[in-house]
Amino acid sequence: MKIIKKKIIKKNKKIVIIIKNFKNFINKKLLSKKLDKLKKIRKITSKNIIIIKILKTFKIPIIINKFNKIS
Repeated sequence: MKIIKKKIIKKNKKIVIIIKNFKNFINKKLLSKKLDKLKKIRKITSKNIIIIKILKTFKIPIIINKFNKIS
């Protein structure tokens, strides 16, 4: 297995986090830890983070395509 480690997060970039609205107690913890990590590295501000909660996982590619077309 090849592992590539790079600094891929650049300043003032937008990040979209998609979470399934299932087992909410687990997702809340994961989300809060990820948000803390992003804020610690100080390259992403909270205004550049978009959180989307969905019910069905098959919607993830649709949402990603919409955001790719916008940016």
